[in-house]
Amino acid sequence: MFHFFSTRKRLITIVCISALLLCATFFICTTVFDLGRTDNAEAKNYHSLITSIIKNDLTGLRKLSKQPHFNVNAQSENGNTALMFAASMGNIDVIKELAKFPSINVNIQDKNGYTALMHATKKENIDAIKELAIFSKINNSLIEKKRFIELIYAPKTRNLDANLKDKNGFTALMHATKKGNIDAIKELVKLFNINANLQNKDGMTPLMFASSTGNAETIKELAKIPNIDVNLKDKKGWTALIDAAFAGKVESIKELAKFPNINANVKNKGGYTALMHAACMKNIAVIDELEKLPNIDTPPSNDSVYKALTYKPEHSNN
Repeated sequence: MFHFFSTRKRLITIVCISALLLCATFFICTTVFDLGRTDNAEAKNYHSLITSIIKNDLTGLRKLSKQPHFNVNAQSENGNTALMFAASMGNIDVIKELAKFPSINVNIQDKNGYTALMHATKKENIDAIKELAIFSKINNSLIEKKRFIELIYAPKTRNLDANLKDKNGFTALMHATKKGNIDAIKELVKLFNINANLQNKDGMTPLMFASSTGNAETIKELAKIPNIDVNLKDKKGWTALIDAAFAGKVESIKELAKFPNINANVKNKGGYTALMHAACMKNIAVIDELEKLPNIDTPPSNDSVYKALTYKPEHSNN
């Protein structure tokens, strides 16, 4: 009798676990992957399309493409496309397969403003970033000649714009910089026509993000981008140098100092320079590093910030 109840208890446990797994799968499909739409033929096509991607079912994907209602650019209620899912999941084979469709639009943005490239960057899928480069016109040295010729004459929707912004004004490069993903930054710069001077809604640039977090290696990579402007201001008038000084990031200041045209005397909207912020915070290490910069101005002796500078012993006799 005891054995019977023990077995029955195990069966009930297995059934409950199975039911929970089914519920979890349903939740993922309807909420995360947004597969709950079945109101029309295109929605059903989208459901089948994403299912093929999740399963890495290239045969199923090819069969779907022959159906009359097939739309490679179909979007979920959240705006996600098949290419976005493939890029986010790092599914290289599917990206290659989707790239064969002449009508594919690689610049579609979801409700957050994310593109397929942003999804790959946010998920740190470096191989997906590389594969998406087949949609980049500057990538002629890295793809087969035939595919490049096809790309030159392809519709605009197949020419990936790596500088698109999401709803908060972030580009793919900004997402990579915030994560401190050096590999992603290298690939984005190498494979796409990147503009490093774009600013988000707050006026922040990739260089500002890197400087405020003290990521010296990221600053080194960003410095290699042609025409990067180290003196850009955000909406508060802060530069990358002011960000670094305020955050006390000495290593950032050292790297920023290597920019030949850096201006250490830029004032923010509050009238403060990087040195003034460092002085007010009595950060000796930052003050020392800033004073190495060429032509840096010291506040006049009757200025309250100058008095803060006297916190340093070597300034006590000035």
